[in-house]
Amino acid sequence: MSRWRAATLIAVHLAVAGHVAHWYMTGRTLTPVEPSETMQTLGSEARLNAGCVFFIAAIVSTMIFGRFFCGWGCHIVALQDLCTWLLRLLKIPPKPFRSRLLVFMPFAAAIFMFVLPTVARLWMGGQRADLQVRFTTEKFWATFPDWPIAVLTFLVCGFLIVYLLGNKGFCTYACPYGGIFGLADRVSPGKIRVTSACEGCAHCTAVCTSNVRVHEEVRDFGMVVNPRCMKCMDCISVCPKEALYFGFGVPTIASIKTPKPMRRHFDYTWGEELALLVMFVLSAAIFRALYDAVPLLFALGLAAISAYLLLTAFRLVYHPSVALGRIRLRADGHQTRAGLIYRLSAILWIVFLIHCGVVQYLSLQGNRLLQAAQEQRATLAETTPEVASLARSALNSLEGCRRIGLVTPANLLAKLAAANMIAGNPVAAAACYRQAIAHAPRFTAARFELARLELEHEEREEACAQLRIVVEEDPSYPDAAGLLANLLMEDGRAEEALSMLDTLILRHSNEADFALAKGLVLAHSDRLEEALTVTRRTVERWPGNAEAHFNLGSMLAYEGDLQGALCEFERTTELRPQFAAGHFMCAKAALRLSRVDLFLPHLEEARRLEPYNAEYVSVWAAAIKQVGMLTGAISEAEGVAAVNGAARFRLVHLYRAAGRMQDAERLAPEFGALLGRQTQP
Repeated sequence: MSRWRAATLIAVHLAVAGHVAHWYMTGRTLTPVEPSETMQTLGSEARLNAGCVFFIAAIVSTMIFGRFFCGWGCHIVALQDLCTWLLRLLKIPPKPFRSRLLVFMPFAAAIFMFVLPTVARLWMGGQRADLQVRFTTEKFWATFPDWPIAVLTFLVCGFLIVYLLGNKGFCTYACPYGGIFGLADRVSPGKIRVTSACEGCAHCTAVCTSNVRVHEEVRDFGMVVNPRCMKCMDCISVCPKEALYFGFGVPTIASIKTPKPMRRHFDYTWGEELALLVMFVLSAAIFRALYDAVPLLFALGLAAISAYLLLTAFRLVYHPSVALGRIRLRADGHQTRAGLIYRLSAILWIVFLIHCGVVQYLSLQGNRLLQAAQEQRATLAETTPEVASLARSALNSLEGCRRIGLVTPANLLAKLAAANMIAGNPVAAAACYRQAIAHAPRFTAARFELARLELEHEEREEACAQLRIVVEEDPSYPDAAGLLANLLMEDGRAEEALSMLDTLILRHSNEADFALAKGLVLAHSDRLEEALTVTRRTVERWPGNAEAHFNLGSMLAYEGDLQGALCEFERTTELRPQFAAGHFMCAKAALRLSRVDLFLPHLEEARRLEPYNAEYVSVWAAAIKQVGMLTGAISEAEGVAAVNGAARFRLVHLYRAAGRMQDAERLAPEFGALLGRQTQP
């Protein structure tokens, strides 16, 4: 069966190559058929893609036929089998590595990937978009690492791990998908089973590349129950009595009724097992996303190897006989020359791990502080001294990461730029963005932010040039085409903007953003009828797009169709309940139509969503006064004002509405420029 399996795995690789080639030739292709893409479906993006459908199908089929996909369709398994074949040609057969605790790491990794993010989002009350079906993409490689990291991943997870941990070492001790398939295998009726012709010759065990003791399992259970069995069928092929076969029957979960447990063989004591586990977890934490480059699978493979190598080094201290593969490091209590070299190498590896750990700590600390600064600045709509202090702390950590790091990734430079912007250093921010672009010319996010920074400093031509590159490299990048079209329109080049948008609409007919931008350009060019036509067509084609309804409502309100505008704004708030501007515009339309039943609830929601928006809060305070609820609102805000900044901001407007100007002025200095944007009711 090995020849059939090899042919199947070669066909899988040819299909992968064809998929990549199709993307290169057409610019758009099927989303990656890769289980990790399921994270996009489960995450806040809520995108159902080909990878998620494939993963679900693979799990369901495993629950029926057993864990066959790993043996017949996984490219990493193919690489591990190739390495095993090469090592056997060199007379270096891989030695199995047996651990009690590390076998649980694949399932733990699966929980980390697919369960914890969802639980954390629900726990924190995070919002999730409506499920979108996205089976094609232009950003095929966006979720994959760069080519050098991809090659290293294959070398480490497919080859090095086989030499050190045995064939299928990555599947057994690191693969998160294998953890799920192994669990599904326990309920599958499809198993390698045995007839009464079996004589226990162990030929099956000798050829099993998954390190399963086949002859013992079929003797004790009548079938192979070990979830590491990948249904390669090699054991069936070599059985001299043709006693083994693949068949359906009672699943593993309901079949273990042997009076004596199977004797299992392990390589380490319980103390060593615990040390392995600790070193695995620490190494995985150090390597995960190191330098914004190491993907999870690569990190898990490195962690398994690191734990094994470190424990081997520690065993040189107390164990009388230690070997690394076929290399003898310690014999009869005496260290060999190879052992001395290995010990020195282990010291260097520990130093490297410590260095990577410090880099990782500084990076995580800087990211946490920067995110906190960005969130507070977005809430307050200005940089307060507290926000600036957070940004400077983030800068210190990120600069430390940059100084001691072995490499400086483009993402780190972009984060430094963002922190400099919040800290009030726009020149340094621009320099960091330019360095990031020099490191990665296709880094569209850095180009877009640099363009926005240049706009703030009236460098319009430079900003337009950057935005043109962004639109060419990544047409669907949020707001890029719209911002460029707006700049062209402001410069009196509306026709050029419309021509650009028409080209983008033609090339990317599945994207609503370009049609929305065209409608806005037409509206701002006083071509309202054309703008309404384009926006109505956009709403008809993408009825679930909240921005399309919002734009149409704004145009209808400008034209004087308040009832139509109100309907569109209400639809906007239904589709995006967290969109404060939608609620505010809905409230304004309702007020002009004397719909008091709608006015105050939507105004209250807009104020709640953006508690530091002076326009929303001032209009809300005036409305509260009008309906006779001002005293109660002031009492409620005063009750929590000591510990709640939003309540204090609210009190400024409530006091002003009540005519208590001295009380309002007492609180006003805390909020600086925020109050300068107030719109009088």
